[in-house]
Amino acid sequence: MAASAPSRRSDPEGAGRDIVVVGTSAGGADALLRLFKQLPRDLPAAFFVTYHLIPGARAVIADLLLQAGSLRPKLAEDGEPIRRGVIYVARPDRHLIVKRGEVRVTRGPRENRWRPAIDPLFRSAAVAYRSRVIGIVLTGMLDDGTAGLLAIKRCGGISVVQDPLDAAYPEMPQSALDNVDIDYRLPIADMGQAIIRLVAEPPGPPPEVPREILEEARASEEGTPIQFEPTNDGTELICPECGGPLHEQQHGPMKRYRCLVGHGWSPQTLLSSTSESVESTLWAAIRLFRQRANLVNAMAKREREAGRETLAIHYENVATEALGHAGRLQDMAMRSVDLTDRPS
Repeated sequence: MAASAPSRRSDPEGAGRDIVVVGTSAGGADALLRLFKQLPRDLPAAFFVTYHLIPGARAVIADLLLQAGSLRPKLAEDGEPIRRGVIYVARPDRHLIVKRGEVRVTRGPRENRWRPAIDPLFRSAAVAYRSRVIGIVLTGMLDDGTAGLLAIKRCGGISVVQDPLDAAYPEMPQSALDNVDIDYRLPIADMGQAIIRLVAEPPGPPPEVPREILEEARASEEGTPIQFEPTNDGTELICPECGGPLHEQQHGPMKRYRCLVGHGWSPQTLLSSTSESVESTLWAAIRLFRQRANLVNAMAKREREAGRETLAIHYENVATEALGHAGRLQDMAMRSVDLTDRPS
């Protein structure tokens, strides 16, 4: 990766809005490249990017962003200092976390089925830098980033989303618009100038960080248990990741669920996960009924060869019943509606 001149640290008090966090998913590679091509090398801010990557995937986003030709992209390293002029990119299977003056790279619990996830990055930046943070949600499916953007707003930061009409996949920006008081809704082509202007503006007074945001940020970084308020009653739902009970959390219009170890879920992502679990369970049941039919058919054959016709007929009836159950379940599986698909 090309070398660049040393960058200034991004931690002096009284600075502008110099912490910019960006989250994206499907369609994000092109969106990130278009965005960073608009930003000058001397922009006095540090950038942090979480782009959904599957575990084991080669981290190509930092290399791709070299084509932007301005700011310096790099894969984030745990414990390195935060410097202006650098784009810190999340590693596959690691959350990117912002601490005061340094970067953390952790294997904290997945959120919305992802690690790296966008919400832990946004939330950690909100806790560490409050009103100095600009949060940006770009193209992507489902709704990762919405809860994190709400945390940024509650801690005094600025919220920016890509106009859903401009996004290759509009669900993530639209979810943010539906649940957060968004400051700027912009197409990518207009986003660069807005960021340059916002970075130059002095931040407002930093509010106190809400306790629940501190708890969630700590869980994402350290994997420590969430301390739920007594009023946050458990639900009858279970965590698809670990099987533990889920607790409901609601701040404004945004409802979320968390288990004791910190796995986080939005309603839409939880619904998607339960849909997958239902399908998986159906196919497992189909397999078991067909195995049962094969077994009792073999037993029926042995009984008939031994001259026990009545018992052979009984086993054949059991096999027919099992195959009937398998057929009905397969018909159900083939006709199942994906409830996470939004009507067009």
